[in-house]
Amino acid sequence: MKTLIVDGNNLAHRSQFAQFRVYRDEDVSIPYGCIANLMYWVGKFEPDNVLMVWDGGISKRRRALIPSYKQSTKRGSKADMEFFKEQTEKTRQMLRVFGVANLIVKGVEADDLIWLASRQLRGDCLIVSTDNDLLQCLTPDGRVSVFSPLKKKTITWKTFSRHFSVHPAQFLDYKILMGDSSDNLSGIKGIGEKLAIDILYRYGNINLALRAAYHADTWDISTRARTALQRADPEHIRRTRTVMQLSGDIPEDTVQKSVSWGPVDHKKAKQELIQRGFFKLIDSRLGKDFGRLTEPLPWSIQPYRSVTLTQIRRS
Repeated sequence: MKTLIVDGNNLAHRSQFAQFRVYRDEDVSIPYGCIANLMYWVGKFEPDNVLMVWDGGISKRRRALIPSYKQSTKRGSKADMEFFKEQTEKTRQMLRVFGVANLIVKGVEADDLIWLASRQLRGDCLIVSTDNDLLQCLTPDGRVSVFSPLKKKTITWKTFSRHFSVHPAQFLDYKILMGDSSDNLSGIKGIGEKLAIDILYRYGNINLALRAAYHADTWDISTRARTALQRADPEHIRRTRTVMQLSGDIPEDTVQKSVSWGPVDHKKAKQELIQRGFFKLIDSRLGKDFGRLTEPLPWSIQPYRSVTLTQIRRS
């Protein structure tokens, strides 16, 4: 059993700017890009089910901890945001007749829903997104992996270090040290990628590195890194960790209750494509790719176990 979990907002944003497509004076770039990419991925990965996960808003809990969280000047106008919202809703309506499940929960970010869904679904889960935050979803047994459409590579727990030079269990600490400009989160001043890797390679995690920074006899990398850690605000580090960490602290049945799903209806699917002017997508792939998506999602609560520093050093 394999489920394809797609980051809906991530795909919609990329579809909006990847190719401008107009039909009867209406911009249909978002639904076209989403359907076309899903057709390709379903054909390529042959999943048993597809779950499209959407943002339900910015987390109030995260914003309360760090008010600057996702406060970006790059956000579009109110009209642009309304258009995006309207187009993603039309996309969700189309996806239902293709047998694709949609998941959106008001006030909950898609990343958190994807993390929780990857823990609750039986079988293998392949997450599709360019958002590196979702690499936190990787599991040691390889059951959960992440495919990056831009890199065209699938990242697993075992292959993670080839891409980031740190252990997957250290990824959150790596992000805390570096910061995340896309979410408007600052890291520790004076620490870049190379120093972050050196610190985690030598000490394993931020807490052990902070302790070592205050003891000259246990510190054996650059003075610059030591000074940066000594000047770091422990409260800022704590808050940043809480904000960056994907959370499953929502009721376990919230995800399952919020999924909208319908069986594949090839006739309606074809009609939807014709009405939108998506003529290039009407071919034999419509039946071949989506014909297997006929069963509800296989929910099963999966316990999550964290990885200890000892396990990191043994791997």
